[in-house]
Amino acid sequence: MNLAIIALTLVGVVEAAVLWHVARGFRRLEGIESRLGHLTDALTLLTETAESGFRSSAVEMGRIADRASTSSVTASETAIRRMSTALKKGRSTTDIAAEERVAEGEVSLRLHLAKAAAARRMNTRTAKEAGHGALRS
Repeated sequence: MNLAIIALTLVGVVEAAVLWHVARGFRRLEGIESRLGHLTDALTLLTETAESGFRSSAVEMGRIADRASTSSVTASETAIRRMSTALKKGRSTTDIAAEERVAEGEVSLRLHLAKAAAARRMNTRTAKEAGHGALRS
């Protein structure tokens, strides 16, 4: 009988030690859950801030692109006029490219596009003068 009491006491002490260890583990888990909650909140805040920043940047880039597209057309047309004038004065494409600080191929391309646009305008004007573009009643 003494042996049974000793065995039961020993089992009780072991169970108490195991329960104490498990309770300590649960307390650690509560700390981890708290930290995980803070991390989740911080990540949500960071995501919302980043999305807001990207949206604002996209709107601003669109606004700048709209404003730049109207002014860049004017700047491009001015550059093409300067290149055409220089070519008419007898300057080479190499000299024009050096002066405009662009590649020779770009000078040739812009001059070619300017000639094509002038030819289209001339064909449109000729067709209107001949009456081909007008409606007849």
